[in-house]
Amino acid sequence: MSFSTRTRLILTICAIALAVAATPPVFVTLMARSGSTPHCEQVVGFFEDHLVTPPPALTTAGSVFGSLRGDLKFSLIDETASLTPNVSFYDAKSSIDTEHGSLFIDEAGVTDGSNGNLTVLQTITGGSGRYQGATGQIFESGNFNFSTLKGQGVYEGSVCTP
Repeated sequence: MSFSTRTRLILTICAIALAVAATPPVFVTLMARSGSTPHCEQVVGFFEDHLVTPPPALTTAGSVFGSLRGDLKFSLIDETASLTPNVSFYDAKSSIDTEHGSLFIDEAGVTDGSNGNLTVLQTITGGSGRYQGATGQIFESGNFNFSTLKGQGVYEGSVCTP
């Protein structure tokens, strides 16, 4: 039995239509995910921290207040001197543990070793609880006092959740 080109085309289209009709939940779910936009929330507040482990394995711990409230943990990954005297660039991992879950953060910062001033760009890479799959960025500026081994500053940015 030989089918014409037109008949084969019609049979192919019918087969595809039946396959799609047989799996609508998957198709609808994929369409909903691809078209969904994250919910972004503006955050603002301040932080305080203190030295836990001295360099080279520098870690700090502290608290975050404001839109985000919880425990702050910081761990230095790498530090590179700048051509500007007393200034260095660093990369770190940090987290903010709140009552709703944790935010996981990669951060890139710059510090002035002569006065402790710092500026930081934090990129949210995920989280747990309410922050599962979170993205966004937070900007920090502040100061770390080398005499007291304590830091403080302000933050502002956005946290986006799926």
